[in-house]
Amino acid sequence: MRASRIAPALLLLLALGATALWSQTVRVGVHSVAMTHNEVNESRTAEGVGGAASLILRWRRLGLEAVGLRASMKPDSADLRDFDVLQWDVRLSFWVAPVVAIEIGGGARTVDPEFAAPDVGAIRIGFVSEYPMARIASVRARGAYLVNPRFNGGGEAGLAVELGLGVAVGTANGRFRVKAESEFQRIDRAVNSVEVPIQVTLATFGVELGF
Repeated sequence: MRASRIAPALLLLLALGATALWSQTVRVGVHSVAMTHNEVNESRTAEGVGGAASLILRWRRLGLEAVGLRASMKPDSADLRDFDVLQWDVRLSFWVAPVVAIEIGGGARTVDPEFAAPDVGAIRIGFVSEYPMARIASVRARGAYLVNPRFNGGGEAGLAVELGLGVAVGTANGRFRVKAESEFQRIDRAVNSVEVPIQVTLATFGVELGF
């Protein structure tokens, strides 16, 4: 599935979030990326590095986070082609408590050249919790269920989840932060009754500026 297939749904999320753009906290960030992509039962593994950019908006109980990344991947087998990954994610959050929010959103991961690895697109429903450890530090955890993922090479998914953990340290006024995060995604994909699970791990390290 190409990114354009779920773009209308995510544009709706952006439109909802845009109603809260005034008088809110804004953070922009740049990050280095390390990614591992596994198609488990076919024993196909690729690793690579790249870069990412992020935008985080917060107004009262509403939040909006958008992240885009690109990574150049190299398979561990000489029989497989190198490929580039372009991934984007959008999450809209509602903070039900000072440190806990529910999230809805979506995202897509596309590959060039096509079919070097599966393209994936999905809507997500989950939570995020960010807990301040001190005035200058915080830890964040998130989890989500991926609803009915779609693939450009066909197939369907049973269980599909993602988990994340991160830490940030910066100035007390929030205008500068150093941030490190790790994410794990597991999609139990099956093609013609053959199980071909997909696992992706992602580590990012970068800086954010607040306004």
